[in-house]
Amino acid sequence: MKKYMNVYVLTRVIGVVILALLLLEGSRRYVDFRTGRYLYEAMEREKYDTVAWNLKMGVNPNIFVYEEQFKSKVSMLYMAVDIDARSYDHEMYYVPLFVKYGADFKQHERYGAKMLRVAIKNNKYEMVDYLMKKGVTVRDEDGIIQYLIERYTFYDDTGISEDQIMTLIKELTSHGLSLNAKDKENNMTSLEAANEVHNFTLAEKLRELGAK
Repeated sequence: MKKYMNVYVLTRVIGVVILALLLLEGSRRYVDFRTGRYLYEAMEREKYDTVAWNLKMGVNPNIFVYEEQFKSKVSMLYMAVDIDARSYDHEMYYVPLFVKYGADFKQHERYGAKMLRVAIKNNKYEMVDYLMKKGVTVRDEDGIIQYLIERYTFYDDTGISEDQIMTLIKELTSHGLSLNAKDKENNMTSLEAANEVHNFTLAEKLRELGAK
């Protein structure tokens, strides 16, 4: 009888410990969400010193924040990229700050393509180079090169020359992206994308780089 009582007590103790750990984890995530929301609002209001102070005091730069618009948690690092990309000048304020205090792009790999696309969409090409060098995760199927070709061809506000576009494409390929891989969205290679938008000059330059 005593043996069974010991097993019962041990089972109850384990149950209480597991429950306490779950509550602690839930509390930590709640705090992270609230902290993330606070930092996001500070960035939106251009309160750089507030963000810097919180990160310096130990706020986790890899936290996620619950975003009502998407009904899910969103990477704070992605939000920093988004805000820097939408700034009126070509300076990056928040992304380098997050990196300085330990932001790890590998922990945000599902947002890698989104980060690059928002930078390209806002003509922040130096940010694309920066993100690639910092280890942002991107795959051939994400179609970043194809998206870059489309943006450059169709929009007059890109503020970049054809030679600069080619330099950026070379940079992207140096980080492992392939000119001859097809993207998931349109099932096209970079050369097919250039031909599709009738940018034959760019298509010829892509051939010189080995595009087929």
